[in-house]
Amino acid sequence: MEFCFCTISSKTRLYQCLALYYSLLEKLDNIKFFVLCMDTDTYSIMSVLQSESLIPIRLESMENEVLLDIKRKRDISEYCWTMKPVLIDNLLESYPDITRLTYLDADIFFFSNPKGIYTFGFGKSVWLTPHNYNENIKYVEKEVGKYNSGFISFKNNKHGLECLSWWKNNCLDWCYNTTVGGKFGDQKYLDEFEGRFYGVTDIRVPGVNVAPWNDEGLLFSNRNEKIIVNGYKLICYHFCGFKILNEAEFMVQFGNKCNETIHRPYMLAVSRALNTVRQIEPAFNGCYEKEPESDRFQVFHI
Repeated sequence: MEFCFCTISSKTRLYQCLALYYSLLEKLDNIKFFVLCMDTDTYSIMSVLQSESLIPIRLESMENEVLLDIKRKRDISEYCWTMKPVLIDNLLESYPDITRLTYLDADIFFFSNPKGIYTFGFGKSVWLTPHNYNENIKYVEKEVGKYNSGFISFKNNKHGLECLSWWKNNCLDWCYNTTVGGKFGDQKYLDEFEGRFYGVTDIRVPGVNVAPWNDEGLLFSNRNEKIIVNGYKLICYHFCGFKILNEAEFMVQFGNKCNETIHRPYMLAVSRALNTVRQIEPAFNGCYEKEPESDRFQVFHI
C-alpha cells in the first residue's frame, strides 16, 4: 500500500516541512510526499532532495489567471489556505493511481506509525480532524470551526471528489483571515461537509493531531522510546506557534507551553533538517524569526 501526502511550504516553513517528511519516511515503508513550494528558495532546495518519495512542485506550474488574480487580493497566508484544495484536486487529477491523498500542515510531526488511521477510516471518502478544543478556549469553535484544516484526507472516488470540488470552489470565491460573515479562511467550510456529502467521518483515533489547542491536562510520557499521551501512542502533534529564532534557539507563541517530552525530539528533528539544508545552501536562513515584542512566547534551546 502506498501512502500519499501533500503539504504547502514557503521558506519560513522549510525546516519544519522536512522534519515532517522525514518523520513519515521513518514510520512508513512506502510514501509519496508532494510539496507545493511557495517560493524559488524552497523549490530550489527541495529539488536537490527530490526522490521517488519527495516530489516538489513549482507554484507557477499550478497557477492560472484566476489564481493569479486571487493572489493579488489575498495575503500569503490566505493564498496558502486557498491553495490547499487546489493542490489536492490537482494531484488527484494528475496522479489517477492515487487512491487517497492526505493534506498535512508543514508544522505537524509524526511520533508513531499512522496506519491505524487508515484502518479506522477504511471505506470513508473524507476524513476530518476535530479540534477538540480545551475547555478554556472552546468558545472559538463557533468562529473558526469545529475542524482543523491542517489534517484532512480525500479518497479519489466520486464522493471524495464532489466534496473536494465544493470546498475548492468556495475557497476560490472567499478565503480570508477573518470571521466576518460566519466564515473563516478555508476552515469553517469543513463544518458543512457531513451535512452535504456522503462518506465523511471524524478521525477518532487516539493520539492524532494533538495540539496546543487541545492538550490541556493531557499526560505525556516517554515509554520504551515511544511518546505516550494519556495511555495511547502519540501518532502526530501539531506544533502550532513553533518558531525558529536561530540554529540553536526556538520559541513557542500565543501562550503555548513547552513540553520537554515532545518538544525536545521535535527540536532535534528540526535541527537535523536545518543541517541538511545548510549542506545544500549554506547561506539559507529563510526560516529565522525575530523575537516578538509581545510577552506571549517562550524561548528554549536544543
